Amino acid sequence: MLVDMAVYGQIIFGGTFDPVHLGHTGIAGEIAQTLGVTRIMLLPTAGNPLKHHAAATPAQRLDMLRLATAHEIFFEICDYELFRTPPTYTIDTVEYLTSAGRLTGHTGFIIGADSLNDLHHWRRVDELLTMVDLVIAVRPPEDLSSVWEIINSLKPRFGNESAERMKSNIVRTKLYDISSTEIRSRAAEGKSLAGLVAPSVEEYIKTNGIYRRQPR
Repeated sequence: MLVDMAVYGQIIFGGTFDPVHLGHTGIAGEIAQTLGVTRIMLLPTAGNPLKHHAAATPAQRLDMLRLATAHEIFFEICDYELFRTPPTYTIDTVEYLTSAGRLTGHTGFIIGADSLNDLHHWRRVDELLTMVDLVIAVRPPEDLSSVWEIINSLKPRFGNESAERMKSNIVRTKLYDISSTEIRSRAAEGKSLAGLVAPSVEEYIKTNGIYRRQPR
């Protein structure tokens, strides 16, 4: 089941983007096309309290995002979280963007289906869900039935109405067999990143020696 078309003024796609790769931009582009949305706000984080710390500096990750999206008119980059002292929380960012008038109409927030299990750990998540709709990206080999099971398990915590809204906001995407971990590992060994990141991002990584293993 897909979200109602043309409902959203924009969708937000947050992440460490360390580095941004073709899977990130591919998934975001697919979702934008499916939803009929012409504005995707990429939100690089200073640090995810539930995940790893970034290897590239905030300025480097911002530069790579700008390079990767230079020719994509529907991408917008918000650096609000990037230079803040971690941990950073989505609810604070959404409140800021709302008060600053940077969100128009209804807002979707992209998460991977695997993140649903961590949803109860999110700061002030009940308030957040009144401000944005979660747009749940489902990638192969994940299937809708398993995602529905996860959502059903959330009903005691979030209620039937929120759970049913999550079910209606599921978008299937292609499988992009790319990970930032793999890219950092390849860059550390000086290997090619072709087909994993935009050519301009690969050149930036090589020129600046990002992720290269330091000699002992």
